[in-house]
Amino acid sequence: MALHLAGRTSRRADVRRRAGAPFRTRRATSIAAALALSTLLAGTVALPSAGAAPSRHRLVRTSGASGGGATGSSFTAISCPTASTCTAVGQVGAAAGPLALIYQQVAGSWSSVTAPLPPGASAAHPGADLLAVACAAPGSCVAVGSYTNTTGGGTTGQQALIDVETGGVWSAVRTPLPANASTSSNNTLGAVSCASSGSCVAVGSYAETGGNEQALLVVESAGVWSAVPAPLPTGANGANANNALDGVTCTSNTDCVAVGDYVATVPGSTCTNHACQLALLDVETSGVWSSQIVPLPSNATAGPATGDLLSAVSCPSTGECVAVGSYVDTKGNNRALLDVETAGTWGAVAAPLPAGASAAPNTNALVSVTCTAVGTCVAVGQYDNTSEFPEGLIEDDVGGAWSPVSAPTPSDGRALQPDVALNSVSCAPGAGCVAVGSYVTNLGDLHPRALVDAQLGGTWTAGYVQLPNDASRAQPYSTLSQVDCTTATTCVAVGLYVTLKNVPGVLLDAWSIALTSIPVAPAAPTNVVAVAGHGQATIRWTASASDGGSPITGYTATASPGGATCTTTGATTCRLWPLSGNASYSFTVSAENELGSSPQSASTRGLLVPTAVATRTTVGPFAPNSALLTGALRAEIVAFAKRIVPYGGTVVSVVGYSDNRASPAASLLVSRRRALAVVACLRHQFGVLRISGIAVMISQLGSADPVASNATPAGRAKNRRVVMTLS
Repeated sequence: MALHLAGRTSRRADVRRRAGAPFRTRRATSIAAALALSTLLAGTVALPSAGAAPSRHRLVRTSGASGGGATGSSFTAISCPTASTCTAVGQVGAAAGPLALIYQQVAGSWSSVTAPLPPGASAAHPGADLLAVACAAPGSCVAVGSYTNTTGGGTTGQQALIDVETGGVWSAVRTPLPANASTSSNNTLGAVSCASSGSCVAVGSYAETGGNEQALLVVESAGVWSAVPAPLPTGANGANANNALDGVTCTSNTDCVAVGDYVATVPGSTCTNHACQLALLDVETSGVWSSQIVPLPSNATAGPATGDLLSAVSCPSTGECVAVGSYVDTKGNNRALLDVETAGTWGAVAAPLPAGASAAPNTNALVSVTCTAVGTCVAVGQYDNTSEFPEGLIEDDVGGAWSPVSAPTPSDGRALQPDVALNSVSCAPGAGCVAVGSYVTNLGDLHPRALVDAQLGGTWTAGYVQLPNDASRAQPYSTLSQVDCTTATTCVAVGLYVTLKNVPGVLLDAWSIALTSIPVAPAAPTNVVAVAGHGQATIRWTASASDGGSPITGYTATASPGGATCTTTGATTCRLWPLSGNASYSFTVSAENELGSSPQSASTRGLLVPTAVATRTTVGPFAPNSALLTGALRAEIVAFAKRIVPYGGTVVSVVGYSDNRASPAASLLVSRRRALAVVACLRHQFGVLRISGIAVMISQLGSADPVASNATPAGRAKNRRVVMTLS
């Protein structure tokens, strides 16, 4: 499973600056200093309380630049289509300028590839960087970012970069741009998603000839790339725009969702010059892109004030998505934003916060989200505690109910003034999750360390990253930017750290964490079939393919209209009755375990249910002290047996009665003989009519429960009877 996000910290920082959100400059200073000396982080992750022995792998090194001093180097994205095939992308320092680097694992072996650049790229100052990568299959990937090109007159400009891997061979694609794009200004792509090989969507921003920043949407169809106008909501400020798309995900070749932010002119707002930054949500449905209104929680400012944005999105299926970011409330506070799409309709969810969260936060935000199934998602970011220091925020979605977790940190984490940020999360299908980022140790602000939090058995546990031997002791800075977990035991993360010699190098290490299965609601039953009976229907289905990691406790079949139900404790058939006669019904089935109910199954076609027949027959009267069946009595039994046929599997209760002319013991005996005589005749009719699967319950009540007075001959005759009941 690959995450496709706008991964670079610099882009997020730029977005927040445009939002006017307050920043903690003390950490930004230390990170900025370390970035100039950074490399790709690799090491062994240990989880002291997990009970799983870490698996150390050989570190792979790519030499850094020779001469010219150290320049910025980092990897920001990774995509692993299989457990033994991964692609990491980023930037490595070089004497002539930074180069985009592709680092690949094929059949367990790692090797590096210098990212190819299109014709016209500056040879003297390539300035290339790859920010995101998506692999639809081994040997089929797309990486995006930017590079420096040479324009007329010897000037240079930043251009959007697309590198495509086909059959294991990488090539550069000249990025198509809208007609109004400037050829000498800043254009970049920061996120990409591929529904299949040759069908991808990349997003970012471009500068138009007037200098405004516009959202960039580039689509690959059957291997051909083209620029698509990014739709903007009504009111978007095209004359003074600062728009961008930061995240994208695709569930099919023609169904995608992209998120970001845009600027709109809002008269009467508190925004500078009334130009407000608002969240942007673009949706592709059956190949057609449109802009959607972004729902906000009820406490969002109505002004609006600037500062709303969406950073990332994940869609387990078409019409079922979760987008995350931040928004500004009525008091000017920044809060985490959760927008959830259900059956094609978007709605805002109030992101719950852990105990001890600040009531007036200024850095709350969610920056990454992943969903392995509908109602099974995890989003991460940060929130402010009551001391106004950032803590790592984890939002767990189980069955559509969100719950917050404060990200745990190792024992050397600073307790009183924590400074924690989570940048990415990945969940192995059917297993746990891993979130990565950084935390500050007791050594102080200049020493943030890479953080790994793993969800083991439903509980989040802090791990630590063992840095390579050449890590700097004086500047032990490290962070992780993205993680991808392909199985319950294999995850790969990328990031950066500072070396002893301050020379950039690229390191990568895959580590193993034993992720246990996380129970969730079961999958929906399938193959639902309904058979009509008189006033009823028998429903059959195929058991859920997955119990969600917790045993299925039962199934519920539901009729529509009316909502009548029947339940089982595990059986895959049940009889639903009574239903109104001469009416059409459809039926769905859901499964339950201890964590909740599955989605409803696909609905059956409309089924016409005929009117119910009588379910009780009285056979009588019998002669005094006799169990002899006359012809008339046999006719009643035959007619009753024929009515059973539409019901299928049915229980028939047969109860014998008598009058009160004999002693209680004699009355019970004769009523028993009458019930047995009726049952013998009834079973014979089952054979004639080829009815099977009928359970018969026999009992006798003697003179109990009379239906008429025993004081008269006519009354006593009515009481000498046998009652047959369908149940």
